[in-house]
This record gives sequence, structure tokens and C-alpha cells, in this order.
Amino acid sequence: LATTAVYMFERFLAEAGTTPDTATRDELQAAQARTAEWAGEHVFGCDMNPALVVVARLNVLLTAGTEPPSLPAPFGKGTFGHKKTL
Repeated sequence: LATTAVYMFERFLAEAGTTPDTATRDELQAAQARTAEWAGEHVFGCDMNPALVVVARLNVLLTAGTEPPSLPAPFGKGTFGHKKTL
């Protein structure tokens, strides 16, 4: 998950004609915002273990710089949720 988000971040920078090493602060922030938007639209999950849900959300937060947007119930907060199936 985090590796895919990093790939998308670098792809958005490449589309802007720069790299992580040469990008300006504004270019980095723009790529980070696009990565967060991408994650909000394309990354989701559900796990029976609430600790793994926290890990997945943290990976997106650290990579995209923001928490994924919230989904309506019954998905819970964010695009990752804990679901008891038993």
C-alpha cells in the first residue's frame, strides 16, 4: 500500500517535470495533495483486526500527508474500517 502511494507521488512529480530531489516545496505539496486525493478515491480496506486497520491508515497518512477521507456508515471512519464478522 505505502509503496503504491510512493509510486503515485513520484508519478505526479514526474508529470510536473520534477523529481523528489529537485522539486520545490510547492511542487512537493501539490504532488502530496494529488496523492491524498488518489488514495481517497482508490484505496480502501476492511480487516477483522483493528490493529491492522490502524497500521494501514498510518501508512496512508505518512505517505500521502493526510488521512483518507471519511466514508459513510457502515464503513466507519476513513476508507479503512474494522468489521466484526463473527
